Amino acid sequence: MRTAIPGFTPMRLTQAREARGLSLTVLADLCGISRQSISNYENGKQSPSHSVLERIADKLNLPTQFFLRPYQDRDNSRIFFRALSAATKQARTRAKRRLEWLEETIDYLREFIDFLPVNIPDFDVGKTPHNLHNNDIEKIAKECRREWGLGDGPISNVVRLLENQGTMIALLRLDANNLDSFSIWYLNTPIIVIGNDKCSAVRLRFDSAHELGHLVLHRSIEKIGRYFKEVEVQASRFASAFLLPAEAFTKDFSYPTLNSFLSIKRKWKVSIKAMIKRCYDLNIIDDDDAKRLYMNYNQRRWAKEEPFDNELPVEEPMFNRRCVELIINEKIQSREGILGNLAFTSNDIEELLSLPKGYLTNNSNIEYLPQVRKPMVSKDPSGGTVIPFDKKRE
Repeated sequence: MRTAIPGFTPMRLTQAREARGLSLTVLADLCGISRQSISNYENGKQSPSHSVLERIADKLNLPTQFFLRPYQDRDNSRIFFRALSAATKQARTRAKRRLEWLEETIDYLREFIDFLPVNIPDFDVGKTPHNLHNNDIEKIAKECRREWGLGDGPISNVVRLLENQGTMIALLRLDANNLDSFSIWYLNTPIIVIGNDKCSAVRLRFDSAHELGHLVLHRSIEKIGRYFKEVEVQASRFASAFLLPAEAFTKDFSYPTLNSFLSIKRKWKVSIKAMIKRCYDLNIIDDDDAKRLYMNYNQRRWAKEEPFDNELPVEEPMFNRRCVELIINEKIQSREGILGNLAFTSNDIEELLSLPKGYLTNNSNIEYLPQVRKPMVSKDPSGGTVIPFDKKRE
């Protein structure tokens, strides 16, 4: 007689299966059991035996204790999905489940670290985006730059800038051709997730600025899907204005040509295609000019990869990584403790928290730097010494 495992959490199985992008049928086939059995486990009608759970955990590449942990229902209904209309339902579901895992890791870090205060300007348009016009968006983007002391020049590192304003950023494999990035307000903390499976420096910077546009403009919009096209256009207009301030950008060329854009791409770290669109938005070029530029752009075969795309370094999130390093260096938690408390695989945690591959299993080429000797500090037995993230202005 098979004994059902006590403490099994049905929703953890649903979460894991969807996070891995598997259907009930595929998982059942992988595990050598019936689809109905998997359905019964997820519905709570029965629990798997120890041997079956081990098989499920192996196929989903998760520790068995993951399926025994309580499941917290999180309200992720108001995600700003980019390319919502084209992305498949399965891709969006997978992304939502990965977001739940990211939120769990953020909650874990919050137990030990004082996060940076959130400093995202609030230009909320309310429940609908209809009253927001292009001139408004230009002014709001300019005001954001002023709020953060950026001036009118190029932004050296968009990801670091947003992290320093209290935004949590993660680069995750989304495995979806039509799903580039998404964002959400989670417990008053802004989160941005960007797909790293097709990432170039210019694309990541624009995606980050696009999601910032949603966070700044659209936080109170209800039933976001109803206004999807409109808010996407607004977020892209914000990103263009934020990355390429009109006056400073247009001073860098006498006439808009592909070669003139190419000559300033390294400076602004924005794609040539985005520069064409920016010139069109600013009425520097008309429909015929834009059509001609896009035609020449395609003739040069720049649609898949532009010049300098491989030369510009991809901006990597650092805040979550620094939090983990502090927790370990201050001996608040060990690597083994982090793995045990989060109950994901080391690969999952390293991806979610932007850690080097193998960091949690001591298999990475970790660079240990000398540290200044510190006086002994007594630790609170309930937690540990909390050290704030070193905030640097852009």
